[in-house]
Amino acid sequence: MKRDAVLHITITGIADEKCKQACKVALDLLEQKLPISIKQILAGSEIIIANGLIDGGGLTKAEQKKIFLDADKNRLSLEKAEGILIAAGYLHEGDWTRALPTIKNEAWSCLTYQLVHEFGHLVDGLSEGEAYKRLPIAASPTKYGQSNEAEAFAEAFAYWIFDLEISSNAQRVVESVLENQLKLLD
Repeated sequence: MKRDAVLHITITGIADEKCKQACKVALDLLEQKLPISIKQILAGSEIIIANGLIDGGGLTKAEQKKIFLDADKNRLSLEKAEGILIAAGYLHEGDWTRALPTIKNEAWSCLTYQLVHEFGHLVDGLSEGEAYKRLPIAASPTKYGQSNEAEAFAEAFAYWIFDLEISSNAQRVVESVLENQLKLLD
């Protein structure tokens, strides 16, 4: 699936229409919210979705501009995935489902959230400064983000994209990263 929108993202490894729709929802949100300069930096990124590709749900290699997503894990509804991660001690109730309340029960809705989250890692890794250490874990809007600074930024970025409330510190850091990219392109 090739996207002709401003982001110019290539998605490989999918045939399922619901999977394609979940990707479209995430990419449309990014298109709407991100400044053009960030879209230019992300242009040429590749999203690879396949079964058994990685141990977790997602992995980003910013230097290669690649996002790897496990199809089996991301095929779940966001509510089901959140329930599994709550039971494993990684999330609190509502950490993820509040982002997509109208589709949280749909198959592949986990992919929509996960893709936005992984783009947070991509923005972080491609930005100037000390990547993956920008946001203190205490500023993360989710329990999962409190595991390390890289996850704290990715979760804050996702909440920012979904227009959810984040701490003033998290908002400042996310917006600062985006603004700094604007200055680099000037």
